[in-house]
Amino acid sequence: MFFYRNTLDEIVKCSNLKIARVRENFERDRDATNTNIVEMKAAIGLLLMAGVLKSSHCNTDELWGKHGPDIFRCTMSQWRFLFLMRCIRFDNKMDRIEHRKFDKLAPIQLIFEQFNANCQKVFTVSEYTTVDEQLWAFRGWCGFRQYMKSKPARYGIKVNTLADSRLFYVKNMEIYCGQQPQGPFHVSNSPPDTVKRLVEPIKNTGHNVTFDNWFTGILLVEHLLIECKLTSVGTLRKNKTEIPPSFAQTKKKEEYTSQFVFSKSGVTLVSYVPKKGKLILLVSTMHDRKEINAETGKKKKPEIICFYNQTKGGVDMVDQMSSNYSVARKMNRWPLTVFFHLLNIAGINAQVVYFSNTQDKLLRRHFLGQLSEALTTQHIKTCLMNSNFPRQLTTRINLYLGKVQDEQQEVPVPASEDQQPKKKQRCELCPRKTERKTKTCCSKCRKFACGNHGNYYCNDCAEM
Repeated sequence: MFFYRNTLDEIVKCSNLKIARVRENFERDRDATNTNIVEMKAAIGLLLMAGVLKSSHCNTDELWGKHGPDIFRCTMSQWRFLFLMRCIRFDNKMDRIEHRKFDKLAPIQLIFEQFNANCQKVFTVSEYTTVDEQLWAFRGWCGFRQYMKSKPARYGIKVNTLADSRLFYVKNMEIYCGQQPQGPFHVSNSPPDTVKRLVEPIKNTGHNVTFDNWFTGILLVEHLLIECKLTSVGTLRKNKTEIPPSFAQTKKKEEYTSQFVFSKSGVTLVSYVPKKGKLILLVSTMHDRKEINAETGKKKKPEIICFYNQTKGGVDMVDQMSSNYSVARKMNRWPLTVFFHLLNIAGINAQVVYFSNTQDKLLRRHFLGQLSEALTTQHIKTCLMNSNFPRQLTTRINLYLGKVQDEQQEVPVPASEDQQPKKKQRCELCPRKTERKTKTCCSKCRKFACGNHGNYYCNDCAEM
């Protein structure tokens, strides 16, 4: 009984501490309780910075801790960031139930469509594109979660993607959610129909589309050539009924030999034997000759295979780039997981647009870091107007803003005696109980510092 009472007292004490902490955080952010676009941009900027630092899976206590980056503490409190991540939604609560009756993607459908529309509007991809599958890692509850053994994540949300094969710009995406209920979102999920919907943004442009054997079919490549004015290259499975039986046989075929078949509709079939007993089948509407790549030497690979190897990895490269600086945090809500991956793709697309306009070959982590600072700076300046902020936090924010703005500038000259204040003020670096006063202040951050903590510069500025 004594142990129970002590435990109960400790629980009450811990609860009071938590309540006090929540009240303190609320007092700090009470002027920002009405969320606006500036604050949401700042939260997205913090997500991007966590991805740049490869700390998206780190506990927020580390990011907002004593040794964490200044950008997190200067932008918003840890409590506020977690509050925004917990409360963020992408649909209207009033009509959510009605929309879910005919759309499984109702919680994210609106923002996903807007993101796709913006990607298609702001940039024109090159002549070579790739259609492939992505798997956005997610192990929580989701009615259309998929298992793909060939993907590193194994479990997640399957997304069919159209991307640039050279610049890796994502042009169009479609989330696979199984069979939709009858209504405006009820469409066929067959591979040919999926490709036809994905290539709508580049229809009648003469571009080429590369895809693997999951999507490839003779009827599909003919449709893309005649109806959409698009060429295509892809691998074929041996069990396709359009392939002649003798063409798909591996017996009596020597190593490094190729066989070509041409049709009147402009479709070219090629079979290549890379080693004894193995056969590779490809179809192309872009090539119409028996071309062998001379650079492959004795392997004598057809030009169709070499072109396919060069252009097949567009979507896979997007996956790799997204995982390098991913903003995705561990969440049990699949709409938020989709939102995180949209931010990853937005970072890739933004850098492609930036490079195309400026020809500045900026490293991706530097670009994302500058993007994060641009998204958070306005909110940080707004926070300085809050009179309830602690003095130490205001000083830290001024130091951070000065560091961001003067990163490439020369070190300022120490202030002269005329610039020093005439009235004495308490040294901000000494403990409050000492009450040591001085007229000297730091010429960089304008913080009062006594002789023990610096002459013209305080110790904090001298270390920078």
